[in-house]
Amino acid sequence: MGGLSKKASLFSQQQGTSEDTLILDGGGLLFDSPRITVHKIKQAEINAQGIIKAYNLIGYDAVGITGQDLAAGYDFLNKIKKESNFAWLSANLYLKDSVLPLFQPFLSKMIGNQAITIIGLTGPGLDGDRQLEEKIVIRPWQEILPDLLNTSKIKNTFIILLTDLDRKSCQEITELYPSINLIIQAANQDENISPVPLNETTLLTSTGRKGKFTGLLSISWINGGRWDGRLTAELSRKKIARDRVDLLIDQYTGNPEKTELIKKLQEKRTILSAELAQLELKTSQLEQASYSIKFSAIESTLPDAPDVSQIVEETKRQVNRTGQDEGINRQSPDRSKIISSSFIGWKVCGSCHSAQVASWQTTPHFASFAGLTDTEQQFNRNCIPCHVTGVFSGSEEYALELPEELQLVGCEACHGPGRKHQMDPKGNPTIPPDQVLCLRCHNPENDDSFDFVRDKAKVHP
Repeated sequence: MGGLSKKASLFSQQQGTSEDTLILDGGGLLFDSPRITVHKIKQAEINAQGIIKAYNLIGYDAVGITGQDLAAGYDFLNKIKKESNFAWLSANLYLKDSVLPLFQPFLSKMIGNQAITIIGLTGPGLDGDRQLEEKIVIRPWQEILPDLLNTSKIKNTFIILLTDLDRKSCQEITELYPSINLIIQAANQDENISPVPLNETTLLTSTGRKGKFTGLLSISWINGGRWDGRLTAELSRKKIARDRVDLLIDQYTGNPEKTELIKKLQEKRTILSAELAQLELKTSQLEQASYSIKFSAIESTLPDAPDVSQIVEETKRQVNRTGQDEGINRQSPDRSKIISSSFIGWKVCGSCHSAQVASWQTTPHFASFAGLTDTEQQFNRNCIPCHVTGVFSGSEEYALELPEELQLVGCEACHGPGRKHQMDPKGNPTIPPDQVLCLRCHNPENDDSFDFVRDKAKVHP
C-alpha cells in the first residue's frame, strides 16, 4: 500500500477544483490473492483496513467487489463496508435462498448536469482459484441485468459497469444491453487498456493491476449519443504520444549532449499538436460523444499526501507489531538447527568463491534484511521470505533465529542449500538461478520492472 500517498497526491493534481469528477475502482484492492493462508490473515486484514482509511481520505465514490475482495470472507468485507465512506457495489452477490443482494447493486450520482449510474458485477472466478463460503452465491449476470437495467432510476442515465468479468463476457453484455456506456474492468492485467469501443455505445477500459497506475478518463457525453470510436481512439493515441514527447523534452532539457535530440522532439511535438488540433475540430463538428484518457504511473518522484502517508506508515507499523505478537521471533532451536544443517551461509561460500562473494556484497541482496529492520518491517510475513535465506512462505517465524549469515539474500537463496556442495563440490554442483526462481520474489507485485537477463547481470557480472 506504499503508493497510496502518492496516488492521493496525483488525484489531487488531476482533479484540481473540478466537481465534475468520479473516483472509481474496479475492485480487487483489499488483498493480493483470492486466498489467504491462515498464518497471514491477521496482517492481511490490518493492511486492508489501512487501504480503506486511505480511500476514504482520497474521496472514492465507488468500488466494485471481486472475488479477491472476499478472500477474508463475507463477514470481514461487510465490516469493511461499514468503515467505508464510499459504496461497495455488487448486483449479483447473494446469500443462498435470499431475494436481495448482499451489497448495494448500484449507485446513482449527478455529475454536473449528467445523471450517472454505477453498477457492480462480480465475476464467477479468478483463474479458477476461488473458494467461496457455502452461504454465498454469485448469480450469473444473465439473471441480474435484465430487471436491473429496467429500473426507473437507471433508465436514461450514463451507465458505468465495474466488474472483473472477462473480455468475452463484457462483449456479450454490450451486445445485449447497449444502454451500458462504460465498462471499467478489474481484470488483474499488467498493462493498461486504453478505451476500446465494444460497440457504438460502450467503451471498455482498465488500468494496470495493484494500483501502480491511475487513469484519468475525460468524457464529453451527449444523451442518447454514440461514441465515435475510431476518431476518439485516434485522438487519445495522439494525446498520449504528445504527452510522452513532453516528458522526454522535460527529461533532457539542460543536458548539452541532448540538444539535437531535444530539437527533433520539439519538431515532433509541433506536428503532433497540429494533428491533435485537426482531430479535435473534426470531433466537435461531428457532435458525437468523445473521450480521452491519460494513464499515470505512480512514480517514486511523486510527492506524498501527508494525511494518507500517515495512514500508510501507521498501518505498516501495526502489521509489523502483529507479526511480532504472533510469535515470528519465538525461539525454536530445533528448527534453526534443521535450516543450518542444509544452509552454510555466505562466509563459508566465500572461502572458495571470494571474488563472487565480494561482488555480491555490493548488491542490494547483501543488505536485504537490514532494509526490513530499518523500515520496521522485519515481522511482516509478506516481506520476510524474500529478504532472508532458508526461510520460505509459511515458516516466517524462524527468520529471526537464523544465523547472521542467513539473514539476507545470500548465495544459497539463488543457488540452493550449500552443505552437500561444500562436502563434495564436483558431485553436488550448485544450481544456476533461473527466471522461475527469481520470479518468486521479483514478481509484478514487488518488482514490475524486473528483466531476468538485465537484472541477472547485476548480481552475476
